[in-house]
Amino acid sequence: MSSDPILTIKTPAVLPHYGKNSIVVKNSKIYVCLGAAGLYCYDLNTGAVLGHYQMPSPIIQDSKEGKVGAYKAYANGVYVGDDGKVYIAYGSYGIVVLKAGTLEAGAPETIAHKQEGKSANYITVYNGYIYVAYGQKRLQVYQLIDNGASSADVNTKQ
Repeated sequence: MSSDPILTIKTPAVLPHYGKNSIVVKNSKIYVCLGAAGLYCYDLNTGAVLGHYQMPSPIIQDSKEGKVGAYKAYANGVYVGDDGKVYIAYGSYGIVVLKAGTLEAGAPETIAHKQEGKSANYITVYNGYIYVAYGQKRLQVYQLIDNGASSADVNTKQ
């Protein structure tokens, strides 16, 4: 390994500092989970920001939900399918599936969201099933059911 990086990409601050924050490199793009800052997609060759996804209303506004000003959930894990769909393990917000090509075009479109009440930490897809490692000693398996061009459901595997 050379001592000098061939590319440096400046990113927003990663919070929390002890987060999982995984990355995926696919088709000349780098997908980076940055915890509270959400998921970013960068061009592998230039480092330019291609897109960003953050959960809706990410900051706690009501003390009944927790500490006001704190973030509700953290983007921890990411998987990019051969079909271009982007799968995000987004902490307590759950699983998010983005329509192929929309994140990279700068306008992420959610086609599925599933919230289980625990922290989704890591995610992968194999043979049509979504595998999610949650905190609290749990692995959950789901199947994405396509409802047409703009929506899908995430169902628990029976």
